[in-house]
Amino acid sequence: LRLELHDLADEIRRLAHRMHPSILDHLGLSAALFALARELRASGVDVSVDSRLGAEPVPAAVATCLYRVAQEALRNVAKHAAVTRATLQLRAEADGLALEVEDRGAGFDLTRPAANAGLGLTSLAERVRLLDGRLSVRSRVGHGTRVTAWIPLADQRA
Repeated sequence: LRLELHDLADEIRRLAHRMHPSILDHLGLSAALFALARELRASGVDVSVDSRLGAEPVPAAVATCLYRVAQEALRNVAKHAAVTRATLQLRAEADGLALEVEDRGAGFDLTRPAANAGLGLTSLAERVRLLDGRLSVRSRVGHGTRVTAWIPLADQRA
């Protein structure tokens, strides 16, 4: 019983880390995205990360939201895309931050009901919308998927 409790405690710690990794608070969004990419390599997907952030710190709510988008999109790549490579790009724009995850894998038909059945992308769209942002998912069977999130910064810093 004691060993089982210890294993359960370890699993809860791992789950809490996945929910909100401390690196996000301590080193920022870019570092957290690089760490996420390293974690994904263990599942066989090499993620190239291109982070182009300005000097201004990213508000916590925006950083957490964009991290969640990257996490879910990359989880979907590992689970469904049948590829060994993906790209993740984070860039500062004049009025906000944009994050894009792209693969050239299996893709899917966005018009099929099964494509919208999961909670992952639905909950991400809601999370992004709550910050007045936009989430876009583009996919074609056999041509891969691109998930793009954009969140304005002006409203978040006020």
